[in-house]
Amino acid sequence: MHVATTRRQHKDKIYETHLLRRSYREDGKVKNETLANLSYLPEETIQVIRESLAGKHHIVAGEGFEIKRSGSGLQ
Repeated sequence: MHVATTRRQHKDKIYETHLLRRSYREDGKVKNETLANLSYLPEETIQVIRESLAGKHHIVAGEGFEIKRSGSGLQ
């Protein structure tokens, strides 16, 4: 699976579409199946999906870490 981005220009406006797609072969030809339209998601969310499909792992801020010891503060 991958995120395919297409850009079209109509008059002075550029339209951008983000599609979640699956590539496969049929009769020796590469074909694409659109699984979802991601265009209405925020750009940051589309980037996280793109990175996740590439194998990058994400964690929620503040999770995944444990504080073992904390200083008594600055003096």
